[in-house]
Amino acid sequence: MTKQPGIFQGGAAGKGWRCCRPTHTVGLYITACAASSDGVTASDAAITGRKPNSVTTIKRRLSALAWSYAQRGKPLDRKDRHIVTVLAGIRNTHGAPPRQKEAVLPEQ
Repeated sequence: MTKQPGIFQGGAAGKGWRCCRPTHTVGLYITACAASSDGVTASDAAITGRKPNSVTTIKRRLSALAWSYAQRGKPLDRKDRHIVTVLAGIRNTHGAPPRQKEAVLPEQ
């Protein structure tokens, strides 16, 4: 079991995000995860000098949240327009090209 849903609940409560729909709350959360080092991190504390989460980490946290919502009988629609738009923006801003290894060539 991961700590990520707990981190989400602590961060959402501290920022007053509970008034929003679940998809908007999750969108705000993943935006906070991708925030720069001077921004507020997902755990409700302003931590300076910390690098933003990678796209892979954010997608993993989103998956953990979807699982947590499903366990409580409230499925989270990961294909909701708001979540998809926020994740696409994060992917475009923070994404890195795939790492390719150099081809192995026979010695001459």
